Amino acid sequence: MNTKWIVSLVSVVSLAAAAFGGPAAGQPLTLDLGKGVKLEMVWVAPGEFDMGTTGDGDDAKPVHHVTITKGFWMGKTEVTQEQYEAVMGRNPSGYKGARNPVENMSWMDAVAFTVQLNGMGILPAGAASRLPTEAEWEYACRAGTTTRFYSGSSESDLARIGWYGASRVLLYGGNAGKKPHPVGEKEPNKFGLYDMIGNVWEWCSDWYGPYVGGGAVDPTGPAIGTKRVRRGGAFPNAQGFLGSAVRGASFPQDKVSAFGLRIVCGPAQ
Repeated sequence: MNTKWIVSLVSVVSLAAAAFGGPAAGQPLTLDLGKGVKLEMVWVAPGEFDMGTTGDGDDAKPVHHVTITKGFWMGKTEVTQEQYEAVMGRNPSGYKGARNPVENMSWMDAVAFTVQLNGMGILPAGAASRLPTEAEWEYACRAGTTTRFYSGSSESDLARIGWYGASRVLLYGGNAGKKPHPVGEKEPNKFGLYDMIGNVWEWCSDWYGPYVGGGAVDPTGPAIGTKRVRRGGAFPNAQGFLGSAVRGASFPQDKVSAFGLRIVCGPAQ
């Protein structure tokens, strides 16, 4: 029996056995994309958190309580260039590097990746990859924390977990050196997820719109809109513009060298 096929089967069986019903938080899952390329994911269990902040711009207010009722697997890192190329057969990135995050991604490009991955036959029946909702993203990013970053609130806390840029005013500082970096080189959050803040922006599935007060259960954003949400910030952004609650938005067709993606996998919607 082919070794690669065995590895793929083990991944599928592991995911199917979980049945999205409650593996241990952070439990790994490895998908075989072929040609020796793997995509690692970790389990994010259901839970509750306060979404938004009182200090990071008006569009991150008001703080509101969110319940996530369904667990999901999330990419351990941003999708890398070797992973994207294994699935899509091309690499549109401007900053080349197999372990660098794929960038120059529009929202439509990001969705196309998940569709192609779903067609590869390495996920069990009833499961599908997709972009995270904005609420899922912030819940996974915070990993139970309430500070500005999941590592704390100071710039030194940010430096431990992410690649970020210089002050727009002073034109120096940061640690990224005006480029993205290979994934997984900084400290992960408590769920075992790397680079959730900094490196490249990550597209979410939601249309962009204002928050509303009150509680929400598994929110998916506005029904219609003109821009899609992106989260996490990127290597050009100064530390003052980054945080677990910071929001960004762009037209679905927009693509720049700071836009990438991270996927989740859960029951087909």
